[in-house]
Amino acid sequence: MARPWPWGSLAADVIETAWGWMGLVASPEGLLYGGFPQPEPARAWERLLERYGSRLDAPEGPAGALLEAAAAYFTAYFAGERGAALDAPLVLAWLGTPFEGAVWEATCRIPYGETLSYGEVAALVGRPAGPRAVGQALGRNRAGLLVPCHRVIAAGGRLGGYGGYEDRKARLLALEGVRVSQEGRRGRPRRHG
Repeated sequence: MARPWPWGSLAADVIETAWGWMGLVASPEGLLYGGFPQPEPARAWERLLERYGSRLDAPEGPAGALLEAAAAYFTAYFAGERGAALDAPLVLAWLGTPFEGAVWEATCRIPYGETLSYGEVAALVGRPAGPRAVGQALGRNRAGLLVPCHRVIAAGGRLGGYGGYEDRKARLLALEGVRVSQEGRRGRPRRHG
């Protein structure tokens, strides 16, 4: 069962990236949400309001600092850059079961430009017979792009699901240098300098 909502107001911001406008949300304890970029800033704000409503507040204090770090990360990420902005780990706040949290944390440790299968993630979290449970936990991820679910693929190198947005998953992997063929087999990842 998911944990109850532990925070009052949340810091929120919308940033411009090379792929569009991205909404970010943080609590004082960590980042909660990073939405897929939208073509217009108003649409990114609408998505934040749909999800968090009146809980949203100005980006200040500890939560504001977390939003600044996330803004630097995703600005660099969507520009295809590498370096210090992507090397610093983001501080996340989890709202899920212990198993979901373990899956999300393991997924966050998959390096840029690399992938693991659902079965490999299941083994990492101590449930080697649970690739389907891993897929379900990733499907319940409400942190958006903060948890790089796109780096988890199906057995045999197939692309696998992504909440009905497999084209987004393929685009994100391509940005990181992972090629996925039309048959769903992944190519050898290119290493970025």
